[in-house]
Amino acid sequence: MTSPNSGRWFPRLLIGVLIASGLSILVASSLDFGRGGDRAIAASPDVGISIGRTGGTLAGTDIDYQVHVTASGGAESTGIVVSDVLPAGLHYSVLAPDAGSAFACTRTALAGQPESVTCALALLTSSATAGFNLQVRIGSDVTDGTTVTNTVRVTSDSDANPSNNSASADFTATTSADLATSVAAPIDALAAQTVDFLITVNNLGPSYAQSLTLTAATPAGTTFVTVPTPTAPPPFNCSTPAVGGTGTVSCTLPSLANSDSRTIDLRVQVGALAPGTTVRDTASVVATTTDPNAANNTSAPGVVTIVQGADLYVTETGPDTLTDGGTATYLITVGNLGPGSIPPATVAAQKYTLPVTPIVLTVMLAPVSTYIGFSRVSGVTVPCDLNLPEITCAISSLTGGQSMSFALVVKVDPAVGQTTTNTATVSGPLDVNLANNTAYGTTSIVSREQPQLPEASTLKPEGRAINRS
Repeated sequence: MTSPNSGRWFPRLLIGVLIASGLSILVASSLDFGRGGDRAIAASPDVGISIGRTGGTLAGTDIDYQVHVTASGGAESTGIVVSDVLPAGLHYSVLAPDAGSAFACTRTALAGQPESVTCALALLTSSATAGFNLQVRIGSDVTDGTTVTNTVRVTSDSDANPSNNSASADFTATTSADLATSVAAPIDALAAQTVDFLITVNNLGPSYAQSLTLTAATPAGTTFVTVPTPTAPPPFNCSTPAVGGTGTVSCTLPSLANSDSRTIDLRVQVGALAPGTTVRDTASVVATTTDPNAANNTSAPGVVTIVQGADLYVTETGPDTLTDGGTATYLITVGNLGPGSIPPATVAAQKYTLPVTPIVLTVMLAPVSTYIGFSRVSGVTVPCDLNLPEITCAISSLTGGQSMSFALVVKVDPAVGQTTTNTATVSGPLDVNLANNTAYGTTSIVSREQPQLPEASTLKPEGRAINRS
């Protein structure tokens, strides 16, 4: 059989189906094998992408996405670009190409825009696969039950099948927040004194805590004074007993970020308690967010011991008068009349405890005097700082009846007719009498005594006396 166009013989197969008298007969169709043998089918590059996820769903923790690109269609693919615009709630951590993959990746993070990752690959042969692992952090502020969907997309120079150019992986977020409370208080207090209990709530994470409620009772032996409201950050909103009353302080907070904290200051008035009595307060916190560790939701107690009051005093003695330009020594004595003692601090790293050096002696030099020296005369050695005209000494403790003295030596500048006054003050906790906490060393400045000379009329020009009798 010959082709009507070329005059050459080509095999031709006729296939068909006829249905006649219940008999099936193949009759029609043809397959032309073409000139010179089989005709080659043209290759069509096709790039597809897939994404998988490993890791948990807990807000505030990391998860991993495995992204892979595969070339098919019988031809190599070029100019491959993979993009991943991270959805709200996901934050870039780190990216690592698979072994043997030549992806070059960049991360973009612009203010007010979602984070994104772009990975480029110059060429991928047919049937080959390349990929990378993208680790992200689920935001600690993602709320429980939120569905997070991450979609990746791929483009290339030529792609015959765009239907497989995107892929997604989603999960439903869960939350967990470990809340912990603590109570800090002064070591000592006096009867009838106001005391501050600092109550702090910490969110140890990993997620935001939602709808917090903090409760603390007015300690036994005290009455409620106030809960001062801080200006920032957004504070607890507290309901309290009446001033002078007792009862529970209850405070609420809409949310608390991971690694964040809030503090309230519960101020109370101590009653007429005997020395040695302790005042204790604890606090508890709950939230609607799952808490993996309920053991630290209630604090250890903040404990204040009621003590006897102390009576700090200071005296200063020196000369009543001094010639101008002369040197004066002033004796400064600081002590505690008791009956209570002022002990050194024994609890460290806690707010509202006594400082390491609770008693401070301050000496201020007079303007018309020049410093010469300051030394200990009696008592234990204490550190003193010179920041003239001011001298400051830190005294770690003074028991009832204990004292110490210092000598201040100054030179008085010429200022006849004036007075020079040095001022000494002492301060410290548990002091029930402030009337004797300041002393003055006051000295009047007089002129030097001048030698008496004979009258001018009794002198001869050569200096010899003349007898007028």
